[in-house]
Amino acid sequence: MIFQQFNLFSSKNVKANIAYPLKLAGWSKADIDERVAELLQFVGLSDKAKAYPEQLSGGQKQRVGIARALATRPAILLADEATSALDNETTHEVLSLLRRVNEEQGVTIVVITHEMDVIQTIATKVAVMEHGRVIEKGDVFDVFSDPQNPASQRFVGTVIKGIPSPAERAALAERHRGRLVTFSFRDGDSSQAQVFVDLAHAGLDFELVYGGINDIRGRAFGHLTLAIRGTDAAIDAALASIRSHASVTEIDATDEEGAR
Repeated sequence: MIFQQFNLFSSKNVKANIAYPLKLAGWSKADIDERVAELLQFVGLSDKAKAYPEQLSGGQKQRVGIARALATRPAILLADEATSALDNETTHEVLSLLRRVNEEQGVTIVVITHEMDVIQTIATKVAVMEHGRVIEKGDVFDVFSDPQNPASQRFVGTVIKGIPSPAERAALAERHRGRLVTFSFRDGDSSQAQVFVDLAHAGLDFELVYGGINDIRGRAFGHLTLAIRGTDAAIDAALASIRSHASVTEIDATDEEGAR
């Protein structure tokens, strides 16, 4: 397990902290020395073997914690808010190390976090929990690009670009005439061009008023909000047609959830 507050023994140096679970498991001194040296090299702390926790930065302490967690070659690691006590740069470094643990050593990592950008950066699968229950789960790209549960939408909305906030929706409604509609697109999806074609063929006037592109482990998705002008009947017919090949969310600036 990897802890938020590192939980290192202050009276033991780095080498002894990493060796501790191996001693409990009954490893020989020679095997312990070999394994600790291997782990120190893996986490980039070979020169800190004799240092004590008080002499280390937060990121270095977490690297020691990761090395200690890997000592007995577990198949699964539980990372409990492993980066919440770190600054942004150190968080990025620790997440990169955890990805190496997963990809190079084949260790499954279960990450518990309230930081959506951590999930966006490192995870391949995600389960969203609310009040102790799983409310949505699936591939990270699927959940982040098209969250189904309102709670998931709120969580994901804190890091996803292109979806206007309630305040931004109200401002857009004041600045632009017409009905505000958000269209969502995913990697490899050519429907965004067809949306513009369908609106033009329906004789509707429209303008791009908000948008953004996101990246999840090398796959892109985005959202475009248009102000569409025309008769309600013509807009309704066009949106009904577009919904057959694209994700459509009509914005109600007076609604807290922002869609209808």
